[in-house]
Amino acid sequence: MGIREILRAVGQSLLHDSDGYLAALGFDGVCDVLNVNTVEREQVRLEGVDDLSGLIFVHNLEDSASHRGEDFKRGPLFEACFAAMMEFCRTAPEGTLPDPFAPGGPLYGAPVRMVQPDGTVTIKRPDLTVHDASGSRVVKR
Repeated sequence: MGIREILRAVGQSLLHDSDGYLAALGFDGVCDVLNVNTVEREQVRLEGVDDLSGLIFVHNLEDSASHRGEDFKRGPLFEACFAAMMEFCRTAPEGTLPDPFAPGGPLYGAPVRMVQPDGTVTIKRPDLTVHDASGSRVVKR
């Protein structure tokens, strides 16, 4: 087994807490192991975060004080979870995952490059909602 497979396996275990770390250590114990700053610990507790995936992957609180205010997520456990999530996205059967470019999706509004059968690339831009004195209308682009 190579390093990538191990990284994905560790990430999968953390995302689902299949080894029961939270049950064994409790919220504060897991936060101690992850070195979560007390301020962020209390913020996520108030938000109702009570799982490893929320602490490590969603909120990226591993060693939280050392990278406060940074614009990107990082950390070895975050990278393991990210590898597992990317493998899940890559191997999911067609149509089983929601369209991230659809309304309400995280990438809604981003242009999508589409490769045509002849090899040419076109850009599909999202529909535009126009508001004026006569009301609102959707312009297909």
